[in-house]
Amino acid sequence: MQTIGLVDADLLDGGTRFPNLALMKIASFERSRGAAVRLCLTAADATPCAKIFVSKVFTKSRVPRQIEEIADRCEFGGTGFNLVDAPPLPPEVERSKPFYDLYKPFVDSFGDAPPRWLDAYSKTSIGFASRGCFRRRSFCVNRKKTRSERWSPVAEFLDETRPYVDLLDDNVFACKDWREIFAELESTGKRFAFRQGLDIRLTNREKAAALARAKYRGDVTFAFDNIADEREFRRGAENFRAECDKQAKAYLLRGFYKRGLDELRDVFKRLDVLAEYRILPYLMRHERYENDEYKAVYVDVARWLNQPGFFKKLSFLEFAEKAGSRKTRSTLASNELASLKPWLERRFWK
Repeated sequence: MQTIGLVDADLLDGGTRFPNLALMKIASFERSRGAAVRLCLTAADATPCAKIFVSKVFTKSRVPRQIEEIADRCEFGGTGFNLVDAPPLPPEVERSKPFYDLYKPFVDSFGDAPPRWLDAYSKTSIGFASRGCFRRRSFCVNRKKTRSERWSPVAEFLDETRPYVDLLDDNVFACKDWREIFAELESTGKRFAFRQGLDIRLTNREKAAALARAKYRGDVTFAFDNIADEREFRRGAENFRAECDKQAKAYLLRGFYKRGLDELRDVFKRLDVLAEYRILPYLMRHERYENDEYKAVYVDVARWLNQPGFFKKLSFLEFAEKAGSRKTRSTLASNELASLKPWLERRFWK
């Protein structure tokens, strides 16, 4: 029997806490054709395999040298290799129900006390009910897409033995069939979440009411990437809070639109808005931040914001004094950020 090796390059490079959906679908399809499949937890695991599929989601994840040395037996795919134009899976593979047990060796390696994030590998059904987005943001993998459309029935990727469902939809509220998708999810009786976030600018009262009724798992997550979107964000947040009291979070993109003090100022302005609607922040650093003069400050801003225990209790100045880097404390002492002082001293979550 032919053995197919499956390499999750993100996992091997320590860059993910989420299973690779494409690999699970490939595993399912190859098993249906009589092949044995193996998740390669080390590069050496792939060496004896007749064919190897290598996938990654993140561009920064490195492919092990041992895999590159047997590239003639490998097929490479995923947004980590081609951010915008990654070729889709063949239709017969795309329609395969994921083989969730592919990651069982990885789950078992944690023994009897697995961390909570491992639920994504062991307790969750994963898939796309819709795909695509019309926003065409230049930083997004969907920048060439022009609309959101129905992709697959929930039953296509649902494992009845698993208690949760994670949706990877790009912008489900832009899909005309969003009501049907929510009805399908509710009919499963399982707790679910849209892990890529929801578009708060499209959140009207009807959609907010649907979220209020839903057996939603964890924070209802939105995005607030640009202060220029404030008016639309506020309108959606008003609708959301008028109907739904669930805990919410917003991803804040940092380092893409502006740099230096201007970008720091915009982050704090967005925090003002989020606090008004009781939406927690989560800072996402675009790779351009690496070249910013205030890189050290941004690292600490992310550490402050992304841990609610810090953000809810401390101003940024208090956090910096307590747990900030030496570079951040030096920058604050130099008074370079004096124009931001009212925000630096503010406890946003009162």
